[in-house]
Amino acid sequence: MLAILKSPKVWLLLLIAAGYIFLPKLLPPRFEEKISWHPEGRNWFGQPGWTAFVYAAGLLIILCALRFLILRKSRGPIDAAAWYCLVLSVFVPAVWLLVVIDWDNEAVAEIACWVGYPIALLFVPTVVFLFDLITHTSLAPGVYLLRSVGEICLLVPAWCMVWVYIELLILGWVGF
Repeated sequence: MLAILKSPKVWLLLLIAAGYIFLPKLLPPRFEEKISWHPEGRNWFGQPGWTAFVYAAGLLIILCALRFLILRKSRGPIDAAAWYCLVLSVFVPAVWLLVVIDWDNEAVAEIACWVGYPIALLFVPTVVFLFDLITHTSLAPGVYLLRSVGEICLLVPAWCMVWVYIELLILGWVGF
């Protein structure tokens, strides 16, 4: 039992769990607008909608860099998967606070904000991570950088469009 407590992953997991429990009490209240069918859209802190794209790009760049380090430095696939899950557990609240702009949109169900946005933004990097993990892909940093740019500029926007249609036509999380 004491050996488990010596692991940095266990301490990081405990720190993240404590953050999920205690940090919401420290957050400022969410910026709220009058609920309407087509609000301008603001994130949790009331910043305009265009900032969501900047934050999303920044989060994706950081995620790709961390994914590269995780795949390079991990001792094995299980170790890499554990570290990546810890990274995602930090990124999901960042998506909620910085990227979601539909909190007051009457046409968007709350589940689309809580679940849909993280899926839209983090699905492609996670699939690429799993592909690299399963196939034991080890790209040179320059090639990895080019692939990550293509992933962020092409695959993520394409997936986001597909995901919106899934939310609209299949799940019913987005309406007119």
